[in-house]
Amino acid sequence: MKTYLRVLLLLFFCPAWSLGQGMVSESAVKAAFIYNFIKFVEWPANTLPTGHIRLCLVGHDDKLQVAIEQMVGKEAQGRILEIANVQRSDLPGNCQVLVISSNEDRVAEILRMVGEAPKLTISDAADFIDDHGMIGLNSVDHKVQFDINVNSARRAHLKISAQLLKLARRVVQ
Repeated sequence: MKTYLRVLLLLFFCPAWSLGQGMVSESAVKAAFIYNFIKFVEWPANTLPTGHIRLCLVGHDDKLQVAIEQMVGKEAQGRILEIANVQRSDLPGNCQVLVISSNEDRVAEILRMVGEAPKLTISDAADFIDDHGMIGLNSVDHKVQFDINVNSARRAHLKISAQLLKLARRVVQ
């Protein structure tokens, strides 16, 4: 687990993207954060399917989708990551992680549909954690940072690692 924390620290404190040669794109950094978030969240017993964790993309963000698709087949918590695109009408569905695009115009409605189901919700939409989302990604001074709404996670019976909470820019209790 210490290796994952170092990766998060590196991503958290270094410039996230630049137009310069050799720098990582903002979408790639967000995807790396999402992958690591999954490793630092504990789901209730018997709620993760055997063998895989399903990450579902809601909304349309081509660059983030391409970056997230690079995670297909990677392992997190002893399970292989699967990626799916879903429509609002399919929610909450059989996803363990919902990544909601900032381009999605009904974020609050989606969060109401998900309710208290044990699904990790992540978005780069403005005010996401204030709308009861769990982890909000933000771009500040060419760095990707994140905020966490612990109350939303608790309502869904998810436990977010204290190590991850320490790295958050803002934590809502």
